[in-house]
Order: sequence, then C-alpha cells, then structure tokens
Amino acid sequence: MPAKSVEAFFDKVAASKALQTRLRALHRKTLKETKRINDQASAEVVKIAAAAGFRFRLADLTQARKRRASKASQAQLSEVMGQAWLCTGTLLNICLSQNWQCGEGAWY
Repeated sequence: MPAKSVEAFFDKVAASKALQTRLRALHRKTLKETKRINDQASAEVVKIAAAAGFRFRLADLTQARKRRASKASQAQLSEVMGQAWLCTGTLLNICLSQNWQCGEGAWY
C-alpha cells in the first residue's frame, strides 16, 4: 500500500498550495546546498587536474561544462546532475510554479 500512499500524496500536493509552498522551500534549500557542494567539488577537480598536469581555472571548467551541457539531452543531464525530470522534461520548481500535475520522480 505504500505506492498508493505516495500517489495520494502527489494528488494532495497538486491540490494544496500549502504543501507546494513547503516543497518549493525544500527545493530551494536543496539547490542552495547542492550548489555549495558542487562548488567545493569543482575546486577539487581543478586541483586533481593540476596534479595530473592540466592547467585551467575554475571558470574554464564551468564554461566547458556549460558547453557540454548545452549539447546534452535531458536524460543525460538528469543523470549527470542527479535531478529528476518531471512534467515532460521540466524540473519540479517550474512544475509547481505552473501548478502542473507532476508525474513520477523525486519531489526535490
């Protein structure tokens, strides 16, 4: 019965502005924390690359990632970024802001 409970929760979220607000706040908090962790990891990537003889700055790494991401499919991006694509390729915060019924996936 847990699957039915989850589905009932999704239905309730779709109809409840209060739950949507709480989930949006959690999503923003998660994104902020994720950015901090990603920044630290990126700095480590630059250090590892330097130790292996490759010289570039954090800004260079960021630009290279953006170029690659612009060429990637949504499925590839969700695997790399660890985010669930919902509502036919739209992230949750956009789904909620449009009050769309979101499908299967994480609520963060």
